Amino acid sequence: MIISEASSDRVSLEEGETATLICNVTGIPVPNVTWYKRNNRKANGKKERIGTEGEVLVIHNVSRMCDDVYECFVDNGVPPAVSKAIRVIVNYAPEVTLPSKRIGQFLNRETILDCNIYAHPQAVTEWRRNGRALTKSDSKYDIEVYRNEWENSVTLSLRIKNLEKTDFGKYQCVGSNFLGEDQEEMTLYAKGVLIPPAHGLPTFSLTVGHVASTSHLVCTRPLAAAREC
Repeated sequence: MIISEASSDRVSLEEGETATLICNVTGIPVPNVTWYKRNNRKANGKKERIGTEGEVLVIHNVSRMCDDVYECFVDNGVPPAVSKAIRVIVNYAPEVTLPSKRIGQFLNRETILDCNIYAHPQAVTEWRRNGRALTKSDSKYDIEVYRNEWENSVTLSLRIKNLEKTDFGKYQCVGSNFLGEDQEEMTLYAKGVLIPPAHGLPTFSLTVGHVASTSHLVCTRPLAAAREC
């Protein structure tokens, strides 16, 4: 049998530390203790056997990938075999990622800037512009937060309405918790910005990827419709 009061239930630690899981058992004959990791964060969710047999499992230099449910399985050949689940929680500072560092949109349209923040405990998140936090209280913006508990991630979505010239520029996605802060910067640039005419010809700036080229367009009046006889 497992002596619950002398065994681990929940272990919380930071990346780089050592986790010690204890499964204290008793019985005649002396039980064998084997350890499994449930791999709840993997798509297939299959648990795997880890470590060696014994009442203590030591995990050195833990990373966020060690954050999971572990199970000690106890069997001495006398039914029933028993098991105990132990939750390991790994805390780490935020890490901010962007799907793209540049995004373009036309004037008077709306656009959405997305960023992903990985952290445990979950980070305090915000979009900033010119050092100022952007909030829903400004009718210019909508902000949505999508959480994925198993991946310890947050997608922070900033919708900017009715784009004006002053809306283009740099935006910062920021995540912070008690272990630190991280941020990444995204540039919102204008697509199809008209440039003042030169030499009497209207010009049009066409942005493709990171390269801007200028095309000269000559505008003519449509032909007048033929008069019916």
